[in-house]
Amino acid sequence: MQIFLDEVGNEDLGIVLSKKPDIPTAQQSVITTMVPGSRHGSLTQFQGWQDVQLKCDFMIMPTLLPGLTGLQGYNEVLRRLNNWVMGSSKLVFSDDRGYYRIIKQVSIDAASPAEVELVGNVSVNLVLDPFWYQESDPIVLEHSDDVYNPGSQESEPLLTVFGSGTVKFSINGTELTLLKVTDYLTIDSWHDTVIHGSDSGIFDEQLDGEYPLLKPGLNEIELGQNATKIVIDGRWSWL
Repeated sequence: MQIFLDEVGNEDLGIVLSKKPDIPTAQQSVITTMVPGSRHGSLTQFQGWQDVQLKCDFMIMPTLLPGLTGLQGYNEVLRRLNNWVMGSSKLVFSDDRGYYRIIKQVSIDAASPAEVELVGNVSVNLVLDPFWYQESDPIVLEHSDDVYNPGSQESEPLLTVFGSGTVKFSINGTELTLLKVTDYLTIDSWHDTVIHGSDSGIFDEQLDGEYPLLKPGLNEIELGQNATKIVIDGRWSWL
């Protein structure tokens, strides 16, 4: 088994997993308040989901890579590992390639070289977004239709809406309006922003309505005034 960080597998770097890491499920973040006289215990308020902590133990094996030998090879693998981990943003397991995790924070423990052979051990600690996300192709709508969210959570989609002028569409009966559209605008519900291609500008003020979510199951999407097409990156998610 391998892990891939931003599409690069650990064995490409001369390191192998000591064992498959334990993958915890995200826990709810709640606040409990004791209510005097309550017959139903404390008042519980759901605040969201906690990040997931993942520890990966690796063996450093320079002999996996052509041309790397001796202590210099060992040090080179460590440098490659540091570069691989630091700044990475996406984690994939080789036995579950259709799904990924978002990396929020990383740290690397001190490497422990063996005394006889030039191998060693090192642990990488990852702080992950609470959810699994599915790799999926964009959905293209050129007329009103239903879109199915296969995940277990509400998704925060990326919607690219094509049209011109004042463009209207609705999701599950809630209407949204984009103003002053020249060709298209992209609504990013993940980051609560509106963008246009690779432009550096932000077009948030041109959205009239809340950033949309797609509930698990069927979602009814209706193309309204001046809307010619919507391209949906669903960002389907699971616990």
